Amino acid sequence: MNWETAKTWLIGMFLILDVLLGWQYASARAEMRGYSESYSDLLANTRTLLAQHNFSLAASVPTKHADMASFSARLAGASLTQAAKTAFAGKPAGERGRGRVAGPDGSVKGLGQGTWTVAYRRPVPFDGRHPEQLLERVVNGSAYGLDRGAGEADVLVFDQLYGGKYPIFDASVLVDTTKQGMTGYQQTLLTRIRATSSPKPIISALDALNSLANAVDKSSQEKDNTIVGIDLGYLGSPSGSAAGGGKRYWFPVWRIVTDAGVYYVNAFTGELNL
Repeated sequence: MNWETAKTWLIGMFLILDVLLGWQYASARAEMRGYSESYSDLLANTRTLLAQHNFSLAASVPTKHADMASFSARLAGASLTQAAKTAFAGKPAGERGRGRVAGPDGSVKGLGQGTWTVAYRRPVPFDGRHPEQLLERVVNGSAYGLDRGAGEADVLVFDQLYGGKYPIFDASVLVDTTKQGMTGYQQTLLTRIRATSSPKPIISALDALNSLANAVDKSSQEKDNTIVGIDLGYLGSPSGSAAGGGKRYWFPVWRIVTDAGVYYVNAFTGELNL
């Protein structure tokens, strides 16, 4: 037997085997790096976690979202006279008292900086199928959009929009309605809205649901807490000066609406706003 030839063949075979094993190892590592759990699996895991804390999910879960920025703003300093002129379609409201303006068609009462109520003496014709009719009777009405995830049977909610797109959940017009029309509303208006950061990545809606489940335990309750809506918008920070129109700050949040209440999860940090 020619041992030199046999040795050469053995070395060659081992080299080929090493190459094959190395290729298999590299392929396996690449597959591990590229693997991500499917969305259906992630959703199933979230449903299980929610169920453990006595929440059930009956709402569609948003799967796409853009980067978002925080912003600063001030509560509006609109005068009650201006609010009355808009609410009563330009008709005069001559009676004035402390924090109140009244006229033949109704009255406007201030509730502090940036918020006021309007009460009509007679219902104003209003068709809920065409909510844009309201915008002619509120100050800066074009800045608001209908919030389909809020309100009740006799109350419509319009949120002021940031960037013309995202609802500001604590700057709204709450409209009281009856079969005869609109009986009044409460308005909160922000001004001097300025971005305070460049757009940054936010957590997903599934992450927000997981945060809710981990922060709120309803397992001791017999009744399920059914989640009926998940929306992305803004909520003001409790810090900052609101008095005298002082600057405050707003941050992106996921709003999670249940049949028992509403929760807000900070879309930057994942923390539940309490």
